[in-house]
Amino acid sequence: MQELNAQTLLSRAEAGCPWAVAPERVLQIGEGNFLRAFADDFIDQMNERTGFNGRVLMLQPRGDRGALRLRRQDCLYHVWLRGRLAGRPYTKLRLIRSVSRCLAGTAEDYPAFLQAAANPQLRFVISNTTEAGLRCDLPCAPEDRPPQTFPARLARFLYERWKQLNPAGQTAPGLIMLPCELNEHNGELLKTCVWTYARQWQLEPAFYRWLESENRFYATLVDRIVTGYSASLGQELAASRGLSDRLLVSAEPFALWVIQAPPSLEHELPLQSAGLPVTYTDDLTPYKIRKVRVLNGAHTVMAPTAYLAGLDIVRDSLHDPLLGRFIHRAIYQEILPTLDQALTPDGGRAFAQAVLERFDNPYIDHSLLAISLNTVSKWRTRVLPTLKDYLADQGQLPVCLTFSLAALVAFYNCQGQPGTAGGIALGHRGSQTYEIKDDPAVLDFFAAHSQAPAGPLISLLLGRQDWWGEDLNRLPGLAAQVTAHLELIRTAGMRTAIRRLEDLPRVQEPGQGGLN
Repeated sequence: MQELNAQTLLSRAEAGCPWAVAPERVLQIGEGNFLRAFADDFIDQMNERTGFNGRVLMLQPRGDRGALRLRRQDCLYHVWLRGRLAGRPYTKLRLIRSVSRCLAGTAEDYPAFLQAAANPQLRFVISNTTEAGLRCDLPCAPEDRPPQTFPARLARFLYERWKQLNPAGQTAPGLIMLPCELNEHNGELLKTCVWTYARQWQLEPAFYRWLESENRFYATLVDRIVTGYSASLGQELAASRGLSDRLLVSAEPFALWVIQAPPSLEHELPLQSAGLPVTYTDDLTPYKIRKVRVLNGAHTVMAPTAYLAGLDIVRDSLHDPLLGRFIHRAIYQEILPTLDQALTPDGGRAFAQAVLERFDNPYIDHSLLAISLNTVSKWRTRVLPTLKDYLADQGQLPVCLTFSLAALVAFYNCQGQPGTAGGIALGHRGSQTYEIKDDPAVLDFFAAHSQAPAGPLISLLLGRQDWWGEDLNRLPGLAAQVTAHLELIRTAGMRTAIRRLEDLPRVQEPGQGGLN
């Protein structure tokens, strides 16, 4: 068995790749599974089909574990797409060669990160730091090595580029930012954060002019279910190719990248010319609302609920009679009614059906624990807007969505354990221990309060305006309803609590005899 790396491919006469020595044209903030199976796959195909001739410089936002793993394989890995396409089973394995190197988010690699800013061929910045990554509320200084937040690092990177590539009488080439975080108006938000830090640092006025005139921040929406490494697929790859690839990424065939930018961007970034599922638009709002509320919202509602009900993967959650009914109710009776009918003439039902088919992909064991990463910030962006719109439109709270917040609290039960500074705490499902991964401040909150009575705990949680952007205690009936859900989960268990939801009055899903 050979380990995948450049030397192995050379020995197997597989190194003949015309873009293997292409210049670094993309800076990618984030080395995780999603971008590797989405953006880097797209760039690899663009190199093959259009002569884009560019590679990706990755930066791991925090720590060095991911960077070290990538370096060990010379940033080579496979993407294995498996699922259904046009109603038929589909599977395709692709070796990704579009990544040149990966820098760690450490002080040791920070000089190399700044040095990359002086590369005149660099043109694009792609990021995915989760919704919690686009923030400018933490103090950062330009002398920090590195600054704590992604926007601060980007601001420092752009300033370094301006200084290094701005000789007398010339203008440094700017960059095009394509953030893939699911925050609302992510391009504008990233720009605001970068400007916030630049002003705090009191940089030269000429830099501000360059930042505004030569750089672009485009909002984007991304869609592909990526599940990461699968031991069974790793074994299948080893058997078929004789290669060990610990960076193998499993994903579904479906993908969509909506970019709120002029179509002229295609001239520099020929995604559509490569036959990739990319849409340029002057308003991605309808795409955003539909995708975030239905697909991502269902994931966020499902993950803690189904996991504490004894399930481990998305597909099994759909096939479980109790959880399947809960998920269908959440989507069809509570999420879809909040979609703008003018934007989705069928009420979003066709899209919802497609989402459920993707959830039921027989090739992907999509872990509920993987979905649970940073659930607090995800709940704010993916579920809270739907809950508020439903309350405004229907005059009552959505039962499944409020229940999902109680399930989140139950899932984050750290049982007062210390040691959350690394962003990981431990929860318990019966005799099993599972990892809870979130911002350390979030984990510290639950570690300190999870054993409190349900009422005071929910009141404190809803009052965290820094998490929700408002005091959710002001939403009529929310505290009482979430408290009742949590008390029932604690006393009767998750599955019994979900069954009790079926006894509540509800509007029937059109064409269905109750939950299905």
